[in-house]
Amino acid sequence: MGKSVRFQARGVSMKPLVRDGDVLVVEPLGQDRPCVGEVVLCSTASEHVVVHRVIRQQFKKGIQYSQVQGDQIPQPDGWMSDEAVLGRVMSLERDGRVIEMDRPLIRALGRYAAFRSRRGAGQIRLSGLGGKIARNLPFIGDFLK
Repeated sequence: MGKSVRFQARGVSMKPLVRDGDVLVVEPLGQDRPCVGEVVLCSTASEHVVVHRVIRQQFKKGIQYSQVQGDQIPQPDGWMSDEAVLGRVMSLERDGRVIEMDRPLIRALGRYAAFRSRRGAGQIRLSGLGGKIARNLPFIGDFLK
């Protein structure tokens, strides 16, 4: 089943949500499969371990595959089986504050980010009505600025 891990993130591929130095808590998937919009820890085909967002899913011969991509990366990392997904990010800590990733609002923002990545808007700053709403939410808006 595995154990939870807590570590400090490095890099900028998931800004504005995950920033360099944030502390992430990742839990094993267990029997649950990752969902579109979730942020997961996974092993890529080039044997790198990354924390990126699930942007698409497909089934082939009864096996679920997830396509993952960093929110600031123009291209997906590729398709990964559930075996390559090591766990899902359950919380993010920054400056003594915590965001629980399984909150309904965070899940909705994750699906929005996945939609934007599929449309090739991953490197564009949050804009339009969705961006305005997200930036003005108490507590969450501070994380996205």
